[in-house]
Amino acid sequence: MDMLNLGNNESLVCGVFPNLDGTFTAMTLPEAKRLKRKLARVAG
Repeated sequence: MDMLNLGNNESLVCGVFPNLDGTFTAMTLPEAKRLKRKLARVAG
């Protein structure tokens, strides 16, 4: 997994993430950015 710091309090993560059922999910930069926005909406 790679984390890219954009310098303005934002970072993007790309890589492969393990799922609870033993499979893996590959995530690209645009998907990570959408996920971060979605998580921010849910948490905020």
